[in-house]
Amino acid sequence: MKKVITLLGMILLSFNLIAKDYYKEVIPLLQNEDLQSALTCLKKWDKDKSKDNDPHYYICWFNYHLIEAKNTPETAGFYVITKKDGTQSTEEMKIPSPEIMKQAISYMSAGITKFPDRLDFYTSRHYAMKASKLNEELKDSAIEMLNHAKENKNCWYWEEGLYEDGDKALEQELGLVSEYLLNEDDESRAFLKEVCDEALKLFPEKNFPYYYTGCYYFGVKEFKKSIECFEKALKINPEDYNSVFFLATINERFLNDKKKAIYWFKYAEKSKNFKISFAASKELLRLEGKK
Repeated sequence: MKKVITLLGMILLSFNLIAKDYYKEVIPLLQNEDLQSALTCLKKWDKDKSKDNDPHYYICWFNYHLIEAKNTPETAGFYVITKKDGTQSTEEMKIPSPEIMKQAISYMSAGITKFPDRLDFYTSRHYAMKASKLNEELKDSAIEMLNHAKENKNCWYWEEGLYEDGDKALEQELGLVSEYLLNEDDESRAFLKEVCDEALKLFPEKNFPYYYTGCYYFGVKEFKKSIECFEKALKINPEDYNSVFFLATINERFLNDKKKAIYWFKYAEKSKNFKISFAASKELLRLEGKK
């Protein structure tokens, strides 16, 4: 629930006004979760001829259904919790209503059709799909995003204008999709493989498709294929320290090759990312037996 509210706040507060009267009226109603009043206002907005060219129209309807779905949770399964005293209890796994989420997604899809270069629209749609476990739809959306990235040469926009680094923005969004699908079930991991295959086909000259394909193979424990992908990513971008850290980890933990692990951790130590360099230094201290 907290994630839904946070996303709502980020989306709503970031948008400047185009249809000022409707937007100003709807925003506080959505923030206060006064859905009945918000619906009345949104239906008035439906009759405005300028709505189709206003990105805020799609965002507001999306958030209306997002809140509605969150307030109408459904049981997606059960999980077992082990307490400190060793006893166990079964809890319901609740997710926002998938059927209502599909309505939210439909507005974001319409927005993407109208404003195809808005990467933040894809981000919102992916969030809704992830929250309601619409994993196949998430896969299809990610592939659509990749194909459009090829068309627009990674020239992406958000509310504040043009992304300074479109490649990085696309890579980060693909990372969120990959992380989610990889941590789900076998079917979802197969969906991730389809996304990675599409990325490799469209962007063979970039490192990130190889990196995420390496993550996929790591997740399914095909470590030799994983290494091949990470090494290809590193060949394209020698500063891809995430790939470097994976190479070190695989060699140490799964292939028992301490010598290669030390080599790759020393490489990772050079990273300008403090978290990566610090973690690599700690691993080297452990592997080399230093105190």
